[in-house]
Amino acid sequence: MDEEHTEFAIEAGVEGYHARRDDVPRGDNPHAVGTSLHRHWRFGWDMEDKLIQRAEGQ
Repeated sequence: MDEEHTEFAIEAGVEGYHARRDDVPRGDNPHAVGTSLHRHWRFGWDMEDKLIQRAEGQ
């Protein structure tokens, strides 16, 4: 993860990004499981989920 993504993750309160192992494919590319692309997508979903929760006051 580059510095920009790391900073964004910290700001959004996403913890354990590197430790997360998510073997369940999501989105349109099930072949991305276990790849850096999949981890990048997973990171994006975490960002979206966290920002939605924050907007809803959870």
